Amino acid sequence: MKILTDLSQLMSKLSFIASKVLMMSLAMVFLTTGLLAQSKPYWSSDRQISTILTRIETKTNTFQRQMQTALDRSTYNNTNTEDQVNGYINDFERATNTLKNNFGYKNSTDMDVQNLLQKAAFINNFMKTTRLNSATQTQWTSLRNDLNTLSRYYSVAWNWNSLPTTNPSAYSVPYATVQNTIVSLERNTNTYKNELDTALDRSSLNNTQSEDMINRYVSDFENSTNALRSKFQAGTSNSADVQAVLNNGYIIDGFMRDYQLSNRAENQWNIVRQNLTNLANYYSVAMSWNQTMPWNNQYDTGIDGTYRLNTSLSDNVNSVIQTVTTGQQNERAARNLQRRLASPEYLAIDKNGNSVTIASNGTGQATFQADGVARTETVGNRQVKVTGKTNYNSITLNYEADRMNDYYVSFMPMANGKLKVVRRVNLENRNESVAVASVYDKVNTVADFSWIARQGNNQNNQNATFNIPNGTQIQGTLNESLSTKTIKDGDRFSINVTSPSNYAGSTIYGYVSGVERSGRVSGRANMTLNFEQIRLRNGSTHEFRGIVENVTDSRGNKISVNNEGVARDGSQTNKTIVRGGIGAGLGAILGAIIGGGDGAAIGAVIGGGAGAGSVIAQGRDDLVLEQGSQVVISASAPVAINR
Repeated sequence: MKILTDLSQLMSKLSFIASKVLMMSLAMVFLTTGLLAQSKPYWSSDRQISTILTRIETKTNTFQRQMQTALDRSTYNNTNTEDQVNGYINDFERATNTLKNNFGYKNSTDMDVQNLLQKAAFINNFMKTTRLNSATQTQWTSLRNDLNTLSRYYSVAWNWNSLPTTNPSAYSVPYATVQNTIVSLERNTNTYKNELDTALDRSSLNNTQSEDMINRYVSDFENSTNALRSKFQAGTSNSADVQAVLNNGYIIDGFMRDYQLSNRAENQWNIVRQNLTNLANYYSVAMSWNQTMPWNNQYDTGIDGTYRLNTSLSDNVNSVIQTVTTGQQNERAARNLQRRLASPEYLAIDKNGNSVTIASNGTGQATFQADGVARTETVGNRQVKVTGKTNYNSITLNYEADRMNDYYVSFMPMANGKLKVVRRVNLENRNESVAVASVYDKVNTVADFSWIARQGNNQNNQNATFNIPNGTQIQGTLNESLSTKTIKDGDRFSINVTSPSNYAGSTIYGYVSGVERSGRVSGRANMTLNFEQIRLRNGSTHEFRGIVENVTDSRGNKISVNNEGVARDGSQTNKTIVRGGIGAGLGAILGAIIGGGDGAAIGAVIGGGAGAGSVIAQGRDDLVLEQGSQVVISASAPVAINR
C-alpha cells in the first residue's frame, strides 16, 4: 500500500511540473507573439499592405504603357530624355519589388518605403515639367495617391514638392533646378544634333573628315553629359563632372566658330551653351566662352614644332570646292577657291606667350601678336582689320576687309602631336562661306625655320612660279575690247607690255569678274581685271599677280579705278611689313604662308583670288575699255619676310 501511495504522490508532482512547463511555454508563445506584433513597421493590417502593393504594381504597369505611347508621339521620341524617364520608371519598379519581397519575408522597413518614394519623386518631377497627354497625367496622379496611402501605413513623412538632396554641397541651387537643367541640356543637345546633321548635309563638309570629326566631338559631349546625369542621380556628381562636359563643349564651340554653319544650327548651339553656362554657375565652375588660354610653357610647347601635311586625315580641297561650285561659269570661282584654300605641305610654328611666329614652304615667315587686339590699317578708302587671338583650344587669325575678302584660320593642337588647321573664306556673290580642315603630323618638336626655308627654295626652283619682282610698275595696252554690255564673268583678256623696257614685248593674261552694268549698283558700271600669267619675250611663262593702278581709254580719258580692300604694303619692303604688326600688310603675307604660298589667301588676291583692280565708270553709260586702252599694273607677287 505504501508503494502505491508513493507512486500516486510522484504522479501528482509530475503532473504539476508538466502543467507548469506547459503554462510557461504558452506564456512565452503569447509574449513572443505580442513582441512581434509590436515590432511591425506599419500600423495597418497585413492584408491592407498586400492590397496596396498589388495595386501599385498594377497601376505602374498601366502607367508605363501609357507613358511609352505618349513619348512615342512626342518630340522626346528616341531622345536622351525618353531614355532618362524610362530609367526613372525602371528604378521605381525595382524599388517596388524590393519592398514587396521584404514584406513577404516579414522584414520590410520604413526605409524601403522611403527609397520607393524617392524613386517616384524623379518621375513626379518629370510629369510636372513635361507636358504629356491627359491619360498619362491621370494615371500618374492615381498611382501617386496610392503611394501617399503607403507612406501613411508606414508612418513615413513625405513631401512631393521637394526632391532628395543626396549631395547638396556640390551645387548651390535646389535639386530640382539642377535636374531640370540637365534634362533641358540633353533635350537641346538632341535638337542641336538634328540641326547640325542637316547643316552638314547641305554644306561643303558633307562626307569629309571634318564631318566625321564634329560627329566624334558631339558623341564625346553626350557621353560626358550622360556621365554627369548618372552621377547626379546617384548623388555623387561634382564640379569635375561639369568641367568634363564643359571641356567637350569648348571643342564643339570652336568648331562652330571655325565653320559658321546654318543659322538654325548656330542658334541651337547657343541654347546649349546657355544650359552649360547655367550648370557651371550651379556647380561654381569658373568658365568663359571667350576665355584665352593662360600663357604657360605646356601650351606653348604643345603647339610649337615643324609639321608635314597628312592628306589622308585632311579634307580634300577639290572635293569641297566641287560641292559649292558647279558648271562652267564657276570654273573661275573654283580656281580662286583653290588658291585660297590650298594647304602648304610644311608648316613651322613657334609660340612664346602672345608672340607667334609662323612659316611655310610656300613663302618665308612672319611674327604676329595673338593677344586679341585688332590691328587696323587704311587700305585704299577702306579700313582693314586683322586680329590674332589665343582661344581655349586654338590660335585664330581673323582678317576683315569687305565680306568677299574676309579670311579666317585657326590652329588647334591635337592628340599624338598632330595639328589641325581650319581655313574659312566667303563665297563670291553668295551669303555663304566655305571651310576646309587640314591635319599635320609633327615631324620636329621645335620650329625649324631654316629647314622650312630650304623646302620653299626647292619648291620654288622646281615650280619657277613668280618671276616679276613685287611692286614692279608695268604698263601695257589691252588687246581686246571689254564692254560691260557684252562681256560676262570669266571672259579672257590679254595685255601687251610696253614698259619697263626689260619686260617690253611680254604678254599678261587674265580674266574679268564682277561685271555690272550701269544702274545696277548706284548708277555705276564696273568690272574687275584679274591677272594670272605672264609670257616673257623668251617664251617662258610664269604666274603673275597684280593690282590695277590706273586705266586710260583709247581716247585718253581716265577711268576710275578702285582698289578697296586690296592689302599690300605701300613701300613693298619686308621691314615695313614686320613693323606694321598684324595689319593689312602682314595679313597679306600671312595669307600667303597659310594658303599654300600662292599669295592667294589674303590681300594680294582681293576680288577673286588673283590680284585685282575694280575699273569703274560713273554715270548712266556702260563701261567700255576699247582695244588699245592703256593699263598700269603694280606687280604683287608673294614676298618672303624672313627678317
